[in-house]
Amino acid sequence: MLMVNDMYPSKRTLADELGAGWCDSSRIRRVKADVLMPTGAGGTLASDEIDPLGAGAVLGPSKCRLADADSAARLAARGVLYAPDHVINGGASSTSVTRARPSRRECSSMSSAGSSTRSSTSEPA
Repeated sequence: MLMVNDMYPSKRTLADELGAGWCDSSRIRRVKADVLMPTGAGGTLASDEIDPLGAGAVLGPSKCRLADADSAARLAARGVLYAPDHVINGGASSTSVTRARPSRRECSSMSSAGSSTRSSTSEPA
């Protein structure tokens, strides 16, 4: 189930429309979840909030999601995956590039066609 929170309580209506659960901000980090994606201002996950964290992974969608240097070490010690935005977005970029490139089979066919053309034209007539 998707659990959401927003600084504007009026967004709860949208959460209801989407079928998402609503959790107040004082409890959102303790919700048992696969992923926590804190959004908004940077530095939102301080080291003192790591121990009660209920998620197995923290995905930072923009800016720095960690409030201090100790937070990363504490997440790692608890076995919580942390992926900052540039890592997450890099995956989408590499997938797009991979889809735009020809496959290995297509490259191999192009190479074979090129080499047979070169060998037939490079020999004297």
